[in-house]
Amino acid sequence: MISTYHQLRADALPYNRTVLMTLLKQHGIQRLTIFYSGGGDAGDTDKITATPPQALAILENATVPLRLPKVETLNGHHTYVLTEEERPALDALREFTLGWIEQMHCRWENDDGGAGEVTFDVVEDTCTLQHTEYYTGSLHHEYTL
Repeated sequence: MISTYHQLRADALPYNRTVLMTLLKQHGIQRLTIFYSGGGDAGDTDKITATPPQALAILENATVPLRLPKVETLNGHHTYVLTEEERPALDALREFTLGWIEQMHCRWENDDGGAGEVTFDVVEDTCTLQHTEYYTGSLHHEYTL
């Protein structure tokens, strides 16, 4: 069963994708990629690249509205609601990336972890998540003569 938090995050994903894609189009960005990695119990974004490269400087001063699940306390009970917050564009891109990964690969950063990238191809109007999970394998052999 999916939690309310994860359901709200999933509900917000298409809206946030549209907002971010619109932002990139407005600033003439053709492609933007957010790289991430993690393991143990920690993971985060590593870097962001863009075409054209100077576009990152433009995004440093931009903001966008992002929909995020937040906890509220009503009559002593905790509940999640979907709120809209204005965020710096680069933070919003990171939040979108980590949220999408979590949605598709819950707790991806635990144990051996994983890595990947989220690419906004503005020209094609696509957003792609490529994720690699890491694991430690083993083979056991036993022989008796």
